[in-house]
This record gives sequence, structure tokens and C-alpha cells, in this order.
Amino acid sequence: MRTFVLGALVLAFLAWSAPPVGAQAAPGQLAFAGPFGIWTIRDDGRGEQLLATGSPADMPAWSPDGQRLVYVITAGPETGVWLYDLRDGSRRQLAREPWRWPVWSPDGRRIAFTLPRLNGSDLGIWDLQLGAAVMLTIDGFNEAPQWWPDGSRLLFSRNNEVWIIRADGAEAGPMRGLVGVPVLQAAWSPDGLRLAYLTTPRDRSFFDPTAPVQLWVATSEGFDGQWIAEGVIDRTQRISWSPDGNRIAFAVLTGLGSDIFTIYRTGGDWQRLSDGRNPAWRPPAVDPIRPVSAVCTLEPRGMYADAFRKRPDLRQYIGCPTGEVSTVQGVMQQYEGGFLYYRNVPAGTSVWVFLAKGTWLAGDPRPQAPVPLLPPPPGRVQPRNAFLAVWLALGGPASPLGWAVTEETGFPSDSQPYERGLAFAGNNRVVFVNIDGTYVDVPLP
Repeated sequence: MRTFVLGALVLAFLAWSAPPVGAQAAPGQLAFAGPFGIWTIRDDGRGEQLLATGSPADMPAWSPDGQRLVYVITAGPETGVWLYDLRDGSRRQLAREPWRWPVWSPDGRRIAFTLPRLNGSDLGIWDLQLGAAVMLTIDGFNEAPQWWPDGSRLLFSRNNEVWIIRADGAEAGPMRGLVGVPVLQAAWSPDGLRLAYLTTPRDRSFFDPTAPVQLWVATSEGFDGQWIAEGVIDRTQRISWSPDGNRIAFAVLTGLGSDIFTIYRTGGDWQRLSDGRNPAWRPPAVDPIRPVSAVCTLEPRGMYADAFRKRPDLRQYIGCPTGEVSTVQGVMQQYEGGFLYYRNVPAGTSVWVFLAKGTWLAGDPRPQAPVPLLPPPPGRVQPRNAFLAVWLALGGPASPLGWAVTEETGFPSDSQPYERGLAFAGNNRVVFVNIDGTYVDVPLP
């Protein structure tokens, strides 16, 4: 559980141990919006980790291969839509407009979204290859789109009623089984056989803020609905199906915000995962632990080969090289609770945060708003430049990193892609970065 002390910007990360080298990852993972950015958590409630920084960030959605996330920053100088790439930790801005409800098409080529306007909001589709959007509606309140599994059509909430529209904008109309039923959030199951939706009891007004919210599961067209759960479920937040179609994630209002829960589609007990908003289950196409090749067509060389000889278990952990070694200028700085690593690359986020507990995340090196800084204690160092920006975004001296204990060290840094991530070499060490959010640091003589 994360703990925040108001005014001091203190962040205490969930206390969990990184899986040992070669361990299998949990079978499922969700992304959600939380303090300081987008977080991930395993569907058993463990392994909570800050993935992409940015605040206030919201509405994450996975690409079909589970390798990228689209999310929205809703205020401040970074307002807009962002793409985060788990393969290298980079992020880039997709659009500067304040989109809502971005969701990836099944083929990975388009992103549906809604765009607020005066007295309403419109549904649109962004083509990633063309870099342009087509708007499908021009009036009313249109929210929370979801794709049909084959990408041919979408459902969305239009004036608090579920509608269906073809992806080319034709044949829009109410969902047959839910005509007249007030609904703000709905989602098709991954196989397209079922529909989950949020509504209020029939004897209570949909606009009554004190009315409980009900979760129902029906056929894909909204017929034969079955009541699953009722409570202070937040109907303004996304609901998300597990990849196997057995569970549904949703948000429950609390006195301080909302918590993420899951429930089986047939009902039963609720399982709390974390505090947060707008859960999104990761697709099954990419397990956080990828299979490795039986035989490598490209073998590690140089420092990488030295690291593999020192740690034979790395073969199962990171797999085989998938490309040649490239060299850039690197900068590293050691902290009380880990280290920061900077690569001088042409584009994208280039600061990596490595925490002492064996987890990593990508940092945003752009300058933060000026804040008063305390002088470092004896024997500690004040970060500078890009490292300062990342350090402040994480909470400064109260973050898991703590104070810097060395000055920055610059050196030529090699990198090489692997089946399960990326490796950096230089300054007498090789760091193997796994896409499951863990890393292994191998010092060399």
C-alpha cells in the first residue's frame, strides 16, 4: 500500500520483494491511474509499481500486444495524450488535446477517444499511421468507447445510454437490449460473448448522487442481464475485463478517492487490489515473462559475455540478444536507495530509475516546477539537471531513492536488446532490464 504525507510529498512504495532471477511472473497484470502517474499491479494485489510518471495522469489503456500504454495527462504543461513503451521505457506525446477514454483498436492501428467540447463531447478515432483523427459524432455527450473484438464497431455511452456505431461512423443507434436503461460505463468481454455495465437500481434516479451503483453482466447485445454487485461503485470510471473473461475490475469510491477491486463475472466476494482509478487489464498476448529461445542465433560478447559467465541464470532471465550493440554517452549517479542512469538518445525518455529492491521505472527528465530545496546532509549530494527533475517527480529526499551519495559519472555506455528486455554496459557493470519491471545489476572487475 502506498502512503502519502500531504505537504511533504512523501512516497512510501509497496514493500514487496522482486522475483528471483528466472522466476515466473503472475498470470495477470493491470494498469491504473494513481499518484505521480500510471501504476501497474499484479491481479493478486502484489507487485505494485510506478510505471510512467506524469501528474495528473489518468485513463490508461493497453495496446493489443501489451507492450505500450496510452494515457492522458489532464492538466498542466503536459496536458494531452501520451504513449509509454515498456520495451525501452520511452514515452512520447501523441496529441495535445485533452482526450478522454482512449482505447486501442484490436489491430493496434487506431485509438478511439472522446474529445470534450462546450456542452458535450464527441467520439473520434485516431489513426496512428496517418497521425490524424476522424470524428464520428458531432453532438450530445459521448463517452467511454470500447471496441468490438474484431474492430468493426464500438460501443459508447451517448447521453447516458449505450449506443453502438460502426468504426466508419455508420449505423449508429442504441444497443437493443439496453434501450431506456441509464448506463455510463459498459465493456464487451474479450471474446465478445458478454457485456458488463454499470447502472443504478430501477427505483432510484440515475442522477441521484446517493443512489448505489450496480454491476450487471448480460449478453453482448444487452439482453438477459444478471445482477453481479452493488455498492459505492464509481460509475464515472472505466470497468475492465480480465483477458480470460472471468473477472471484472472496477473502482469503488472512498473518503479519499477510490480503490480498485475485482470480482468474478458470476458474482461473489470483491478483491481489493490498491487505491487508484480507471483500471485496465493487460492483454494476454504478452506475458511479462517471455519465453526464451532454445539456441541463440546471436551470442553475448564483451562485457555482456563476462556477465553471463558470472551469472549463468541470466540466460533464463533475459534470453538471447536480438540485436547488435550500440554505444552512446551515459551518465550514472548512485543514491541511498538505488541509482539513476541517463542515456543521450535522440528522442524519448532517457532517464532510468533503478531502485534498490530490484525494480525499475522510466523517469521524466523535463524540468519540474521550482520548489524550495533543503541542503543535503553531510556526505550526500544534491542532484542536478535531468536527474534533479526525475528525483523531484518521485518525491525528492523522501522518495525511495533518498539522497544522492556520489556525483554524476559520465562514460561511454553500450546497450543491447534481448528477448526479455534490454542490457546496459559501462562503468564496470552490466545492468539487465527485464520487461516485467525488475532488473539485475552485475558488477564486473
